[in-house]
Amino acid sequence: MNKFIDIANIYNLFLKLEERRALSPIIEDVVDVPLIENEKEELLDVVQYIIKRTPSFKKTIKNILNLMIEYDFANTPSVDKNYDIYLKKTFSNYDLLYEIDLFTHSTNVAYETLKLSKQGNTAGINVMCALLHDFGKSLAVKRLVHNSAKMSHEKISAKFLQDYLSSEALNGNREITKDVVDTVYQTINVQHSPVKIKNDFLKDLILADKNARTQEIIYVKKYIKPGSSKEEEL
Repeated sequence: MNKFIDIANIYNLFLKLEERRALSPIIEDVVDVPLIENEKEELLDVVQYIIKRTPSFKKTIKNILNLMIEYDFANTPSVDKNYDIYLKKTFSNYDLLYEIDLFTHSTNVAYETLKLSKQGNTAGINVMCALLHDFGKSLAVKRLVHNSAKMSHEKISAKFLQDYLSSEALNGNREITKDVVDTVYQTINVQHSPVKIKNDFLKDLILADKNARTQEIIYVKKYIKPGSSKEEEL
């Protein structure tokens, strides 16, 4: 599997070919769609790999992926000048990240975090953290979170996921327990805080996010803006 796949663009092609909104489960819809073979394989590789590695949270992960489509992550920039001061300090090529949409970045982080995860619940919680960590950059999510204008994006993400996962549990999703909600909330809530909690999930999320950004900059420099010459500062 490629380290970086522009999954959002592939998914947009799927939507165009099917002429419908992707509000039903991803895997079931894609399996029988007559996409160009290599593009179909790439999409299935990424999504099925995530699902396969997280069997204990299969329903929840699929629901989150579909929320990302519903909230138009594919047309939402993955960086925001009002939020991402820490990225500017990390990457001299920060401006290149405007080429990466939020759906693609979130999926990349999920893929990267699986490299750091063990099997079982650890992998599932890591993927949930990865997919949910930047929900606060979505305009649709901001509108759903009270007083979001005064909150940083990770705080918006944390508040949204707390409400969303709690609702999933109340609606009969047995994958979600109070401990799961608390763990994901605490991890994302302090992602960019100078005071870090002792949490292996937070450690994995921060490293996976950084690794994904590194791959994204390499991808943009090679395929989208090949004239860029600065090297990323890690």
